[in-house]
Amino acid sequence: MADILASITRRVGICLVLAVCSGCTVVLPWAVPSTPMLPTSASATDVGIDDGVGVVERPEATQVVNVSHPVIGDLYEPTQRSGLLPAVLVLNGSEGYDRESYPGGLHDLARHLAAQGFVTLALCYFGCPGRPLELRQIALEYVLSGVRYLKTLAEVDSANVSVWGWSRGGELALLVGSYSQEVRSVIAVYGAPWAFNGAGSRDANADCAWTFENRCLPYMMRIPVERIQGPVLLLVGQYDAVWPMSYSEQVSAELDALHHPHQLTEFADVGHGFGSLNCLIGAEHCRPIPEFSSAAWDASAYVTASRVTFLQTVTLLRSLATEHPIQLPTAVPRPGPLPPASGTPSPTPAAAPGAVLLEDALDDGSRGLLPKTSDEPGRYTRGYESGEYFIRLLAGSTPFGSQSTQVETVLPGRYADASLSIAVRLIDPTDDQYVNLGCRSQDPTYQYRLTVWPASNLFQLVRWTASTVWTLTGIQSSSAIQAGSQTNVLELNCHGPLIDATINGQLVASVTDYTFAEGQLWIGIGQSAGLPSTGARTPPGALIVGRFSNLVVLQR
Repeated sequence: MADILASITRRVGICLVLAVCSGCTVVLPWAVPSTPMLPTSASATDVGIDDGVGVVERPEATQVVNVSHPVIGDLYEPTQRSGLLPAVLVLNGSEGYDRESYPGGLHDLARHLAAQGFVTLALCYFGCPGRPLELRQIALEYVLSGVRYLKTLAEVDSANVSVWGWSRGGELALLVGSYSQEVRSVIAVYGAPWAFNGAGSRDANADCAWTFENRCLPYMMRIPVERIQGPVLLLVGQYDAVWPMSYSEQVSAELDALHHPHQLTEFADVGHGFGSLNCLIGAEHCRPIPEFSSAAWDASAYVTASRVTFLQTVTLLRSLATEHPIQLPTAVPRPGPLPPASGTPSPTPAAAPGAVLLEDALDDGSRGLLPKTSDEPGRYTRGYESGEYFIRLLAGSTPFGSQSTQVETVLPGRYADASLSIAVRLIDPTDDQYVNLGCRSQDPTYQYRLTVWPASNLFQLVRWTASTVWTLTGIQSSSAIQAGSQTNVLELNCHGPLIDATINGQLVASVTDYTFAEGQLWIGIGQSAGLPSTGARTPPGALIVGRFSNLVVLQR
C-alpha cells in the first residue's frame, strides 16, 4: 500500500492521520503499523485488471442466475469457492437496470466483484418487466427483501450482507442501511443525505422516489443514518455536477456527530460517473459524459477513482468477514479544499481580501448603483424610496413558464471570490414568500442561491444548473432568522470552492462545490410554488414587497 502521510491532526482528543492518495483525499485512523487500513492507491492488477487485456478472470470464473422471486435481478457467484461467502446487494442509479444499454456498467461490475470472492445481486428495483418503469414510488420493503433473500442462500454468510450503490443507488443504499438491522456495511458512491423525488417523466419527477409502509418518503426527508448498524464507506468526486460533493460531506458530518465508523474518500479532477467496469479497465474504455462534471474530462483521473473505489470496496468487504475487521474512524477531520481541476484557471482576486468592491447604503436613489426601472412593470417594480431600495412583485405572475414567481436585481460587475451582504425585510410575508441572494451567476438558470423564508424561519443553499435545482443543504430551520417583517442581515460568501451562508451574524451553512468559479451577484424576492412548510399562501394578485438597505460586497 502506497499511502502518503500528509499531515497529523488532533480532534476531540483522538489522534488521526490524514492520508492523501494520488488524486484523492481520504481520512484514515491513526494506528500501529500492523493495523490494516483501506488502500489509497490501486494498480490494475490490484483490481483484477490486465492493462492490455481487461478483466483477468475467465468467463467461466463466475456464474449468473436470473432471479425472479422474491425479487428480480441477476445473482452472480464465483464458480470456485470454499466456505461461506460475503454477499453484496448492488444498486444502480437513475440510469436504470438495462444491461444492454449500459455495457461495462452495473451488471459487469457486479460480475467482476463476484469474481473476487463475493455473492452479488444486481437488483432490479425499476426499469425491467415486473417492476415500475420509472424511479417512482419504489417500496423500500422490496429492496429490503433483496437483503433477506441473500441471507437465505446456502453459500452466503448470513451475518455478512452489505449494500453497495451509486448515485440514486447510493441514496438508496443509505436508506436500506437505515431501515434494516441486517446490513453489515453500506458503501455509497456519490450518495446523498436526503430522500429525493422520483426520476423519469414529468409525473415521476413530481412524485416521491421511495415509499415505506405505503407512505411516500417526502422530498428532502433526512436519511436517518444514525440507524445504520455497520461501517459506512462514502466516495465522491470533487467536480460532481449531478450529486454535489457536499452531499457526501454532510453524511460524513452527521456520522461524525454520532461517532459512527465511516470513511469519506474524495477524488480530485473527477465528477459523476466513476466506478464503472469500463473505467476500471482503462482510459481508452472510460467514456466521457460532459454534463456529469463541472471540470474538463480527465479519463486517467476517472480510472484512478474507479480503481481505488473498487479496491476499497473489496478490502472492506473482505475484512468484515474476518475475526479482526478494519476499524474505520469514528471522527473524520474536515480536509481542506481539494486542488483545482487540471486545466482549470484560478480566479484572480480584484483586490486584497477584505477590500470593499461595491457599496451602496440604498438610501439615496440619486447616487444609487442598482436599477430603478422594470422591463415588466405589470409584473414587478423596483427603485429607491424612503431611504431604502424596494422590489414589488405581483404574486402568481410566473415568468417564462417557471413554477415559481420571482424577480432579481443584478449588481454591476462580475466576481470570483466575494461576499454579498445586505439587510432585507419582507412586508407582512406569508409562508411562501422568500428572499434570494445569488452569486457566481452565469445567466438566470446557472448560479448559487441562498433562499430565506422569514415567515417560516427556513433557509437553504442551492445550485441551479439549467433550471435544475440541486440543494446543497436541504431546507433547514434556523433560530438566527428574524421572523415576519423584521429585518434580516443576510450574507452569501463564495470563496474558492466554499459557499457560506450567514444570517444576522451567525454562520448557518458552509458547503463545498466546484461548479462555478465566478459570475454576477444579485438580490431578489419571490413566491414558492410548493410551500417549504404548511401555512398561508399569498393570494394571486397580491403584492410581495421586499425592502433592502446597506449593501456591501467584499473581496474574499
